[in-house]
Amino acid sequence: MSEPVKNPVLSSLLKKYNETPAENREEKSDRINAVAEEFVENARLLLPVQIDEKFIEKTGPNAAVIKKDGRFNVTVLTAGDGAKYYPLFTDWQEIARCPDDMKKNIQTFVVSFDDLWALLQNVDAGAVINPFSDNLAFNKETLRRFHEHKELKTSGHTEHQVEKDTKVMLGDPAEDPKPLKDALRSTAENYPEIRNMWLKLMIKEDEKSWLLIVDHKGDKTPLFEALSKAARGHLDKGMYIDMISYSDSFGKRAADGNPFYARKKKGLFF
Repeated sequence: MSEPVKNPVLSSLLKKYNETPAENREEKSDRINAVAEEFVENARLLLPVQIDEKFIEKTGPNAAVIKKDGRFNVTVLTAGDGAKYYPLFTDWQEIARCPDDMKKNIQTFVVSFDDLWALLQNVDAGAVINPFSDNLAFNKETLRRFHEHKELKTSGHTEHQVEKDTKVMLGDPAEDPKPLKDALRSTAENYPEIRNMWLKLMIKEDEKSWLLIVDHKGDKTPLFEALSKAARGHLDKGMYIDMISYSDSFGKRAADGNPFYARKKKGLFF
């Protein structure tokens, strides 16, 4: 990096959160929400890693890139209960608080929330911001919710993933959401790649949402974007729509009963 990493807004929000007494529950909640929003939307944080020198190519006085096929290991901290966390730091002053053995030959990546989430996909770990001062930790499920809410904010839908042992209830609603289904059907007619769709009411950890299971061919991205736009004007306040491909193992299990949309076959094969 040509300039030192700093996160003045996030650092200020963390300070206000830590200075707010626990008994001021509403204010405390507002503070942590502000921290989470800045963390997810804007922050660029330092993540300690270990990289073999042979994979590093210097590109400037304070900049370098990893060569093709280079490998690295992320530093992991373990809490007293055994939970694992990726440590994130708002600036180099916070890194200076690390124990000497951790600071020795320290190397860092500058990561956004999206970068962090990508790194955590196959890792059972959360993240902790400034572990040797603010020590604000988020477990992986909380980070998943942050990721889903960011997707909803930017694209209107989120691609649903269910972790092992997560309790999910699926069913049909007491009142048929006809306007929502009609909007989804109308959109699906414009995309021959969509074959069938099922719509379920999903309750995950006391949070309600619609789950749309889509049986499709090819790339799901343009299909999901079009369907989410169609659904937007037909969602009650506080509700959103999750989407999943029928080809996903959870999608197959969730697609119980007849689809509410089935493309009419025009030929022998499709």
